[in-house]
Amino acid sequence: MEIRQMVIFRDAARTLNFTKTASNLNYAQSNITSQIKSLERVLNTKLFERIGKGLVLTDDGKRFLNQAEAILEMCEQAKRGLSRDDCRGQIKVGAAETVAMHKMPGLLLKYREHFPLVDVRVITESTDNFYTLLRNNMIDLAIGLTTEVNEPDMHSKILYKEGITLVANTQHRLVRRKLIKPRDFDGETLMLPSGGCGYRTLILEHLKEHDVNFRDVMELSSVGAIKEFVASGLGLAFLPYTAVRQAIEIDKLAELKWPLEPLAANAQLIYHKSKWLSPAMQGFLTLFNEQN
Repeated sequence: MEIRQMVIFRDAARTLNFTKTASNLNYAQSNITSQIKSLERVLNTKLFERIGKGLVLTDDGKRFLNQAEAILEMCEQAKRGLSRDDCRGQIKVGAAETVAMHKMPGLLLKYREHFPLVDVRVITESTDNFYTLLRNNMIDLAIGLTTEVNEPDMHSKILYKEGITLVANTQHRLVRRKLIKPRDFDGETLMLPSGGCGYRTLILEHLKEHDVNFRDVMELSSVGAIKEFVASGLGLAFLPYTAVRQAIEIDKLAELKWPLEPLAANAQLIYHKSKWLSPAMQGFLTLFNEQN
């Protein structure tokens, strides 16, 4: 027994005319007749009978009409309870550190206004680790900074472009250079995010392609830590512009004039192909897109 069969039966019981029911529900009349007969077989009884040219409900049909209306009303109540206007529950969002720090606070405040009954958990991780978390259903969706997503079991969508800029201590020798050449980085230390960072490979491949050689590389797991190390004069770093904009504005860091083509990563929505995007998750993504 299917919900649509009860919908068809309810309309037919009200109109007592299969042609009108077909028109009301946008079905072929033959489909209406077929569905009613199928329902009668499941219930092992006759729901309608023809008296002359007219159609009437049998006694069993009248009793079943009351039950069908009650069931369909319960279905409508269930739909209303799960609608966007009454979203509740929890969503778990994985976010790259830069996204979590600079995009999430304002977004979550607005999300609470629209969905006060939904509990949002934010997990910061490297983009590569998001795939494992998504496969194990430990997070519902992720927003990572990477170039591309090559996981066959994942859906991905580019939300916006994030520029990657080169920063240094404000007193660094290269800050006031009008023209910086790749060889000027010989002898410098490069501060890199640790393995798993979505845009780390982009940086390394870019440097290799243009034969840019730093003296050594220091790896750190936190963008915040890299910013502090660079500000203290320990090295240079390629970081998302969103993450360093404020530090540049207050002269804590200086943006160097990178001599080659600009770098950019993609902020990407990632979720498992088997994951159903609930109204609460869809609302989150809608607000995220509006903000960016």
